[in-house]
This record gives sequence, C-alpha cells and structure tokens, in this order.
Amino acid sequence: MIPRPSLSLRWLQAAFALTALFWAVLALAGILMGQRSAGGLTSARVAVSSLMLANALLLAFLSRAVGRQTRRIFVFGLLLVAASAVLSVTDEVGAFDILSLAVNILLLLLLFLARAQFLRRASTLASAEDDGA
Repeated sequence: MIPRPSLSLRWLQAAFALTALFWAVLALAGILMGQRSAGGLTSARVAVSSLMLANALLLAFLSRAVGRQTRRIFVFGLLLVAASAVLSVTDEVGAFDILSLAVNILLLLLLFLARAQFLRRASTLASAEDDGA
C-alpha cells in the first residue's frame, strides 16, 4: 500500500505539473511563431520545439509518478532536472535561461525535501520482500 503523500511530495507534484505546462506552452508557441515568421518553420525550430515538448511530457510523467514514491522515480527525476539545469547554461545565458535554471533549482530542492519518502518506501519494500522470503 502506498502511503498518503506528504505536503512536500504534493508540492513536488504541483511543481512538476506547472513546469510541464510551461514547457508545453513554450513548445507550441515556438511552432506557431515559426509559422508566422518570415523565415517560416525551420527544421531547427521544429527540433527545439520537439525537445521542449519531450521535456514537458517527461515532467508530466514525473508529476504523476512521484506519488508512487519509488527510488527509480526519484533518481529519474534527479537526472532529468539536473540535465535540464546544466543545459540551461550551456549556451548564451539570457533571462530565459536564468529563469529556467531557477525553476530547475527549485525542483531539485523539492526533490531533496521529499527524498526521505522515496527512500523510506524503498526500504519498506525491501524489508517486506525479506520477510516474505
């Protein structure tokens, strides 16, 4: 049985969901603006928008999956958010990059605040398997 999510876990779910929504809107805006621009919808714009949409889908998945409180979900969330944070400062850093970095740092902080639930759930499952063997 999965325990009721704590406040920190619910905040984490909400933050993942809002961040996913932000990236999805940004991806769609990039495609729509590309269609209206003089240069048209370039392959580079489609590629970048596709990556943004993929990020949004992964974040939406995490928003739902963190309720399971498994170690795999915790590690996947850490890897995705850390990679996104690193990627936000690998090119020319502007206001949007700083905003993205701040959001990723917030997500990392929320992940660390909720980590005890993920680790406790993993140890509970391991001890239950040991008892049953």
